[in-house]
Amino acid sequence: MIECIYEEALGMGTKPITELDPFLYRHFGSNVVYNTSDWNLTALNMTLDPKPVVNRNLVREAYWMEWANSEVGVSLTWNNYSNGNGLSAEETGLLNMMDWPVHA
Repeated sequence: MIECIYEEALGMGTKPITELDPFLYRHFGSNVVYNTSDWNLTALNMTLDPKPVVNRNLVREAYWMEWANSEVGVSLTWNNYSNGNGLSAEETGLLNMMDWPVHA
């Protein structure tokens, strides 16, 4: 699956550059650079943000559940997670301790 590469990059806080179709892969939004014309690294380095803000939530299952609900306009039937994000209390605690960038 080609998206795994991008999800891994997003999870590490990077902004991948791709030739993927921006319409078909619009769910990545501005977290991916859609560039099909100029692959000159010198030119790209001059135009890209050296410290991009990336929505790391794109790799979380709960994010995609909410995204799918919003796309279809109804709340779909998902697994019944007691804490709302599918993680154990220990996993949620570990995530809360991490230093995540703030997203607008």
